[in-house]
Amino acid sequence: VLHLHASDHCRWGVESKVYPQLTAALKGDMAGFYTQADIKELVSYAKHRGIRVVPEFDIPGHARGLIPLEDEGIKFCTTTEDRSQLYNDPGNSTLKVLKELMREMAGLFEDDVFNIGCDETTVVGSCDKEGTFRLEREMVNTIQKSYGKTPEGWEEVLFTEDAATATTIVDGWSRHNAS
Repeated sequence: VLHLHASDHCRWGVESKVYPQLTAALKGDMAGFYTQADIKELVSYAKHRGIRVVPEFDIPGHARGLIPLEDEGIKFCTTTEDRSQLYNDPGNSTLKVLKELMREMAGLFEDDVFNIGCDETTVVGSCDKEGTFRLEREMVNTIQKSYGKTPEGWEEVLFTEDAATATTIVDGWSRHNAS
């Protein structure tokens, strides 16, 4: 399995035709991204060699790469320059944008697993634990029910926010153990 970490704290690394400003905003050291054609070629190349490609698009934490979508409705927990955690706003504008964007991204990858990170979130600014739980749970359910994929996230999706469902794949990394 190739775990393709396609977004992270500072950037969105895959072309979006729905939201082209995501990659148009990449300049300097952050320039460069995979086009949708690149992803299709990568997935095909891997498949012919028996390798699955499972993407990870980090939300709601590590989401600075989504700053170019603030004009589209994405909301962050804070308005500081280093903002990076998405806010589950009462009007659901963040969820609306995420669902459109993730639907597009899910369509680029053949694998039935789709990772949304869900790690290293905190109570900060407008964000509270309940709001983060609701955003994560809604996206986990959307991945399964609307995109037909198995949701995956880091251990916090289960141990911190408790947003994992019975079908969510939970990846351990360091803070929790099974005991």
